[in-house]
Amino acid sequence: QFSMGMLKRVFLMRKLMPKTKVVVQDYESCLEAQMIGARNMCRAMQFSKGRRLFKKAHYLLKYSRPVNTSLLQKASSQRGECGLFTLDFSVKMRAVSGGVPYILPASSQLTVVNTPDRKGIKACGVLSFKRTAVKRGVCTAQATVPETRPHYICLKGTITRQAGKKYPIARLSFDGTMARTLVRESVQYICPKKAPVVFNERLFEQLLVPKHMHLAIPVVGSEKKMFRLSLDPGGARKSVFQGSYTLHFL
Repeated sequence: QFSMGMLKRVFLMRKLMPKTKVVVQDYESCLEAQMIGARNMCRAMQFSKGRRLFKKAHYLLKYSRPVNTSLLQKASSQRGECGLFTLDFSVKMRAVSGGVPYILPASSQLTVVNTPDRKGIKACGVLSFKRTAVKRGVCTAQATVPETRPHYICLKGTITRQAGKKYPIARLSFDGTMARTLVRESVQYICPKKAPVVFNERLFEQLLVPKHMHLAIPVVGSEKKMFRLSLDPGGARKSVFQGSYTLHFL
C-alpha cells in the first residue's frame, strides 16, 4: 500500500524499533518502496498525490541516520518524475460551422515531468471545458463537451540550453501517440418560436496535433507564451484558437 498513512506507520514503527543495522535497512527499503509507488502514481497522472508522497518519503530518507548517501542521491535524481514545473494552459476557440458561430473555452494545468530515462520531458493534464453562450440576433448558440471520460492530453519534448541565453528553453509539442478520448462538441442553436437545432462537431480536435499545439518557453517562473491559430478545414467550417501557456515552479 502506497499512501501517506502507510508512510506514517512506517515512521512510527521505526521510532519504536531498536536501532540495529537490519532495522535501518528495512526502514530504508520501505521508504524506497513508497517513493517507487509515488513515481508510479505520477506516471498514472495522479501528480498531486504522488508528488506529496514522494516529497515526504524523500524527506524522511534525507534525515534518517545514518544517511544512506547512494540511495539518497538515487532518489534525488528521480524527483523530476513527479513534477519539475507546471504549465497553465488556457485557450478559447471561436468557431463557425454551417453558419452557426460558437465559442468553446478550455483550460488545463499541465504537470511537466522528466521521462523515466531522463532524456526528455513530458507535460500532461486534463482538459476542462466551459459552457459559453454566443448571441446572434435573437438566437443563441452554445457548445458543450460531454464529460463521459476525462480528456487527458500530453505534450513531449526536451529542455535545452542555448549559447547566449540566460535560461534553458523547454520545447514541447502535442503527443499524438497516447490513447485518449477525442473531443467532440455538442452545439445547440436556439431561436425563439423554433425547435432547437443540435449538431455535433470536432473542430477543437484540430488543435490537438503536433503541428498546431507546440511551444518553446524559457524555464523561468511566471513566464507566459501567447499563441493564435486560424484554421479553415472547409465545408463552411472555420476556427480561431487564441490562448497562452504560463510556467510556474512547484
